[in-house]
Amino acid sequence: QRAVRAELRYCSSCSKLSRFVRANDVNSIMQRKYGRCGEYSIAFAAILLIFGLDIRWIYDSSDHVWIEALINNKFIHCDPCEAALNQPLLYSQNWQKSSSLVLAFDKHQAIDLTSFYYPDNSTVATLRKNIHLSPELISSILSQYNFSASNTTITTSTQKAANNRN
Repeated sequence: QRAVRAELRYCSSCSKLSRFVRANDVNSIMQRKYGRCGEYSIAFAAILLIFGLDIRWIYDSSDHVWIEALINNKFIHCDPCEAALNQPLLYSQNWQKSSSLVLAFDKHQAIDLTSFYYPDNSTVATLRKNIHLSPELISSILSQYNFSASNTTITTSTQKAANNRN
């Protein structure tokens, strides 16, 4: 099994500690048949790629990930963990969360989508100030990533799955 990390979870009901291995390989995820937002997003991304859709993987620094799919020339929010489609304010309104950073990654670039998912700019600004995350720093990091991505060919397990659709 390929894993990025393992998490330890404590159950207050039964007082047991359990280990959850976070998989980052679509084949491992499909064999295991369980996961959390990361695993669901990887599996869903593979399915969308197999059907020929362009996707972006969305990372929220407040501990959640999901997918956006390009449909009719517009990226649409798709959260397979929550069975949510086109509900970008799910996290800020329904969950009442705040976040300092939401990034979208596709095969060409990374972009900051924080204001789209968390439109309360004053809260975002305060969170960013508290962790010394300036607009200039975000711009610099994204520019470096985008330059690197444009000069690198990376084949992920999701891309491999999409290429093996025949």
